[in-house]
Amino acid sequence: ENRWVSPNQLTGVSAWTNRITHSLDLKKYDDDSYIRRGLQTTVNSVVNRSLILKKLVESNVSEYPFLSELNTKTTALIAVDTTVNGGNPMKAYLDRVLDELQNVKKPDDFEYVVTDQSGWKVYNVNGDIINVGKGNDWLGMMNDSNSNVRMVIVVMKGSMGINIPSLTDGIIFRNPKMKDSDGEYIVRNPLQLF
Repeated sequence: ENRWVSPNQLTGVSAWTNRITHSLDLKKYDDDSYIRRGLQTTVNSVVNRSLILKKLVESNVSEYPFLSELNTKTTALIAVDTTVNGGNPMKAYLDRVLDELQNVKKPDDFEYVVTDQSGWKVYNVNGDIINVGKGNDWLGMMNDSNSNVRMVIVVMKGSMGINIPSLTDGIIFRNPKMKDSDGEYIVRNPLQLF
């Protein structure tokens, strides 16, 4: 059954197409600080956007009571490559992104989930695994306004669409495979992903 999207589900849709970091420079993938800066920008944006939405609701809910139903949680998606042969330095593969994510400042309650073909794992702010499973239960955590899971890292997933209305930010760290007639890689843009 297809239903119209409710207003509280549209929190991040317009933000997603404007805030996905899609112009990553493939020539800088071997620079860990480049990867770390992209991750820090994404975490900061998600946290700050949620705080702004929460403050807007709090300051206007008495005049506009329907705002109390607005989900102020925003989330991010990071698409990574699989680790190949111990990790190609020209790829932002999962293990490398997880290592760099530990060097990123995050709120104490920040959690993130990694999902691949074998299942999913939820990590706390310190990088400790706190929950594991199979299937799509991680989607419920991303969509639950009371859950601390604020970011999903997808490995070889997410290219055909993903049902997370609160997505506002993202990074595509997957190396493109397609080249144009000049031999240049075709890098995805947010509208292609969206």
